[in-house]
Amino acid sequence: MHTTSDVETHVASFYDSPSEEVDPDVAEFDVPTTRLGGGSRFDLGAYRRLRALLDEFDIVHTHHNFVGSVGRLVAATTETKVVNTEHNDHNGFTHLQNIVNVPTLPLSDCIVGNSQATLDSFQWYERPFVHGVETRVIYNGVDLDRIDAQESTERFGDRPLVVTVGSLIEQKDQAVLVRAMEPVVRDCPEATLVIVGSGPLRNQLERTAQKVGVEANVIFTGYVPTREEVYRIVKSADVFAMSSDYEGFCVAAVEGMACGKPVVASDIDVFREVINEGGAFAERGNPNSFASHIIELLTDAGRRSKLGARARQRAETEFPLERAVERHQELYLDVMDE
Repeated sequence: MHTTSDVETHVASFYDSPSEEVDPDVAEFDVPTTRLGGGSRFDLGAYRRLRALLDEFDIVHTHHNFVGSVGRLVAATTETKVVNTEHNDHNGFTHLQNIVNVPTLPLSDCIVGNSQATLDSFQWYERPFVHGVETRVIYNGVDLDRIDAQESTERFGDRPLVVTVGSLIEQKDQAVLVRAMEPVVRDCPEATLVIVGSGPLRNQLERTAQKVGVEANVIFTGYVPTREEVYRIVKSADVFAMSSDYEGFCVAAVEGMACGKPVVASDIDVFREVINEGGAFAERGNPNSFASHIIELLTDAGRRSKLGARARQRAETEFPLERAVERHQELYLDVMDE
């Protein structure tokens, strides 16, 4: 995947710490990787190593606020072209994060959003900086073959399952789903919420489940080490749910769609854009709204099947990994032709 007939990819990691492990997909496809050895954000040696590395490449593709800004600033001292991807809704950033990010965005030859909603989320004080810079939307892709190769797990039995996947952080707002289970269980006593992922809010979420009396109907899997196991869990679901307060794209939602599951998601712009007719939209932060949609899908097999089929079709047509690869390759070649 790192090499096509026209493009070769190399990954550079600014930091060099045990927490900065190489992504398994990067390792699987044998993508060349350089650790710049940054001990802190102010490590001048890492900057010098990045400057030397960029002399070997035609394009640097930057990501995230701080390290992306570093990459763009260093690239400005070379002939290297710059592509930058914005991955998240800027309304979820602090003003400091935006202020760090935005002054270097004009150094980009193209700014990519992983959704139109991400590009539309630029704050009023950011927009003058990016005026005149080319922008494109390139959706994230999912590996449909990898998903299709997995069978559903039987670890949760035959009970009706609502599955959500994501880090246990404020952005994902899983507390809404936990609270939604109180009315869900009144209508569907065996219904169970499976929360896949780990994070700092687990203890708080467990206390919430106890407080509303649904601890027997909420399962925390903790960290799941492989995507294959995540897919097996999702395939066992009757309903896939995402209660995020904001997102840039949400690969987890698309993976749920690719598994053929109807999605109940927060009614935010990006979910409307990505999920479209493959799900139902609940008022953001409203447990009763989520519960209403979940109950409807758990008790109406026909609607559940219809929305699940629509979700799968949209994942197949709009979000295959191959399309994302092709769109990036086209972008790189276009930038080089400018």
